Amino acid sequence: MGKNALLLLLLAIAPAISNSAESIALYLEPDIGSHKLADITSEDTRLAGAEPVMDEDYRAEGWYWMGYRGDFKGYVELKEVAKDLSVRPGALVYLSASSKSPVLTVITEEDAAELIYAEDWAEISFSKSLPVYFKHPSKTLPILSFGNEKSVDPSDDPVAVSVPGIVPSVYANPSSDSPPRYFEGVFEKATGWIGKKPKFDFQIVTGRGKRIAYVDTTSLLVTKPMQEYLGKKVLIYGGAIGLDDSKEIVVYARTLRLR
Repeated sequence: MGKNALLLLLLAIAPAISNSAESIALYLEPDIGSHKLADITSEDTRLAGAEPVMDEDYRAEGWYWMGYRGDFKGYVELKEVAKDLSVRPGALVYLSASSKSPVLTVITEEDAAELIYAEDWAEISFSKSLPVYFKHPSKTLPILSFGNEKSVDPSDDPVAVSVPGIVPSVYANPSSDSPPRYFEGVFEKATGWIGKKPKFDFQIVTGRGKRIAYVDTTSLLVTKPMQEYLGKKVLIYGGAIGLDDSKEIVVYARTLRLR
């Protein structure tokens, strides 16, 4: 085969090769109407670590989440910029220059955040891992289990790289056999049987009111009253263990944020 013929053949099959991998959009929320953070291909190896979301309705629609490391831009309030132009740890990073905008993340001491410019708000760039949501093109929904899950590489620990909108926290996990993970649902006061006190003060439930898990907040240090989270969708990060031989589980919360 001559060089010209080989070149023509490669040009002919190139579109088929490039189109063999499906593009997957990564969103800030499990909603195609929310902000799109990035696009990856269906062959991206990071998809192997994806997990289905906890909310039953979103799971039924095929939504998954995973940690996605990348370079991002966002906005912080001017008071969060120090005199040396560094961004103070604990600063909330918003998608746009408004406190009503979605929160992307919270800056930690480990984050490489740089100031781009400052007027009424300060625009910054930062590099870290953010939880992203997407509809998986091929995976089937796995059965979620707790207590004997696969080990987690510390370098991939979402706590080490922060979580969007988290509140400062301290944590002591009573079960080292249960790697921390994300849980999402509506945050409520826990309910018990008539005349019987619930095992924990709080719980998260699905949109239909079915309990996902109890929530232990004893090791969670929050900056706002817990009442402000009640009745609202939240994202919790923490380890989970089963309660005795029942099907009930409890999440020992490390972080808590509004969705």
